[in-house]
Amino acid sequence: MNSYHRFPLWINTVCIGLLFLTGSLINLHYSHMGFMPLDQSIVFDGAWRVLTGQIPYRDFTTPSGIIPILIQAAMFAIFGVSWFSYCLHAAIVNGLFCLTAYYLLIQCGISRPLSFFYAALSGIVLYPPIGTPYPEQHAAFFLLVAIWLMTKACRAEGKGRVAIMWMSCSVFLFLCFLSKQNVALLGIFPLATGFFVFLHDKQSLFNGLKYTAVGIVICGLVAVLAAVILKMDPSQIWVYGFMLPYQTILTRLTTGDMVPFAAHDATIGSGMLWGRIAIVFSGVLFIFLSALSRHRNTNIRRAVGQATVGFGMIIFCALLAETTSNQSAQCYWFLFIAVGLAHAAILTVLPDRDHRITSLCVHIFFISLTLKGAYLFNNSVNETRIVHDITFGETEIQRPMVPALKFMLHQSPIFYCVKARDIDELARYFEINNGNFLLFGDTSILYAITGRPSVFPALWYHNGLTTPEKDTEAFRRFNRNLKNNIRAYNVKYLVLEANGTWNGSKVSDFPAINELLLNRITETQQIGPFRVLRLTNA
Repeated sequence: MNSYHRFPLWINTVCIGLLFLTGSLINLHYSHMGFMPLDQSIVFDGAWRVLTGQIPYRDFTTPSGIIPILIQAAMFAIFGVSWFSYCLHAAIVNGLFCLTAYYLLIQCGISRPLSFFYAALSGIVLYPPIGTPYPEQHAAFFLLVAIWLMTKACRAEGKGRVAIMWMSCSVFLFLCFLSKQNVALLGIFPLATGFFVFLHDKQSLFNGLKYTAVGIVICGLVAVLAAVILKMDPSQIWVYGFMLPYQTILTRLTTGDMVPFAAHDATIGSGMLWGRIAIVFSGVLFIFLSALSRHRNTNIRRAVGQATVGFGMIIFCALLAETTSNQSAQCYWFLFIAVGLAHAAILTVLPDRDHRITSLCVHIFFISLTLKGAYLFNNSVNETRIVHDITFGETEIQRPMVPALKFMLHQSPIFYCVKARDIDELARYFEINNGNFLLFGDTSILYAITGRPSVFPALWYHNGLTTPEKDTEAFRRFNRNLKNNIRAYNVKYLVLEANGTWNGSKVSDFPAINELLLNRITETQQIGPFRVLRLTNA
């Protein structure tokens, strides 16, 4: 921990600047490669809705992602609505993630050079796999900040400073929850391990729990006040923010509808295999050091603490990867931080005799293995864009001509059959033809790039998660909201994507579309995979 003060201020400043630039630039490099219409439209369309005056849980619903949506709306307001400002947002968060990892590792007693090394490599695994703002990645960043603040709170002196640190930790936990609920809930593992490792007396434990609870209550009251002022619908918050996400994760856990590590090991290769080896290794190290935890040696106790926090992070990543329906490749956020903690733990317990030779061997082993793992991960995940369900470069790569999308190198999954020129042509169509449209499909960035309001009441189509199950009262209410939106926005076009939606929703699932739109078709035009249906006036 004291290693922070052994370096001149200018070296500290250079380290911070290099880390932030490294994390930001590596994400900017990969973020514009490929386009997954479903995943990469969610925050984009949500931010566009907020920018045009829509309010979450009043004008539209979403099961997650409130914080990244609000931040992206601010980015659009400052830098304009474009793919570059979208990617820049994720790049900034990736750079801040590297900085947070750096300070956390130093706080855990790791030397500055090792902290810099593992923090820099952490920038490869947070945002580059997906590239653009996404609920899970933002939640992971807020969780890491909360863990860092927790370690500082555990060692803070003075009642006021302790209270501020713990309550600040609560704020970031709340931001984590508002970004993605499952990340916040599974974050209990790294938080709990750090909590019990760094707090050694009952009074400190009590104060930590007390101030955390106070912070969460204050955050909750602020959120309730904001909801009242913005006239959000409490029933919508309950259904779409809590009930449907809970039912979805429960279904995945009980039916096995999730993506296990093994399903991706064969596809992604040794990059993921390396991650699994790291998980097993960290577990063995944790068990070994725990057996020594009663030892009076200070170094051994500190090593146990380092290994325990790292193990909590590994368990968190493993559980998230096993319970998500997304690619597990985008769940290894804390992997290099955990390996760095394991590296430091082994160095801490080395005997004084022959320490230099042994520590050199440990350094060579960890650094070479970590560099190889980072290289394999980057090549098999980031370079291929496999998280987007594509292999980048295998099919035609195009740069859209729409001004807002010029930063994008377009290549989409085969399922969508969409080319950059199709998006260009559709944008030109709506430049010539006035009137609002309802999109039935996943490419909801079309609303923003054509300057039209987003009509569908949910951010994306996903039965059981963003839209309630059919034949329920919640679905009947959703259908009424869709009818109201179709009338309020005076919809004159229905745009259908060729293969529907990634999650299998069908036009026939929504009575409002059948009742108000399909019987008003006067003209049909095919633009690539998009079928544009012109409607008569209601």
